Amino acid sequence: MSLREQIAEQALPLPPEDQAFVAELLERSLTKDGFATPELSAEWAAEVTRRIDAYDRGETQAVDAATAMQELRKELADRRAGTVK
Repeated sequence: MSLREQIAEQALPLPPEDQAFVAELLERSLTKDGFATPELSAEWAAEVTRRIDAYDRGETQAVDAATAMQELRKELADRRAGTVK
């Protein structure tokens, strides 16, 4: 068994909050200088442009950062609790 398979075998049984911690740590190590790949960077740039254009056309509304973070935290908690499909 490879080292990465051993690590995955140890990480998968962890509680969801510990799995999220490991996943975030790994993601940060991949993206410390920006995005993991140039393709991902280009995709995000296109998505940001699409969202700004939609806002400028009045197709979407903005919320303040505190409200957005509160909504994201609630959705994440609901998903971790299994109450969201």
